[in-house]
Amino acid sequence: MCIKKWNLKNGSHIQSLNQAHKDWICALNFLSNNSVLLSGCRGGYLKLWATDTTQLLGEIKAHSAPINAISSNSSCTFTASSDCTIGI
Repeated sequence: MCIKKWNLKNGSHIQSLNQAHKDWICALNFLSNNSVLLSGCRGGYLKLWATDTTQLLGEIKAHSAPINAISSNSSCTFTASSDCTIGI
């Protein structure tokens, strides 16, 4: 349920987003410009986060089952779920 932000250069922990989701986080992905992080959870919610401020930008109930994978290109985001569907 927590997303942690790390400094990869020195290995230090920067911030924890405790209770980022109400259920287990099963997938993460960056949008192509790396300024937005996407997270998907076992409850089927997809959330968008600003990477610089870690502010929640939006959320959607994308599936009725866990989101197992998230991918994106320059114009779309794709989600794969245990409900046997792919969201675009």
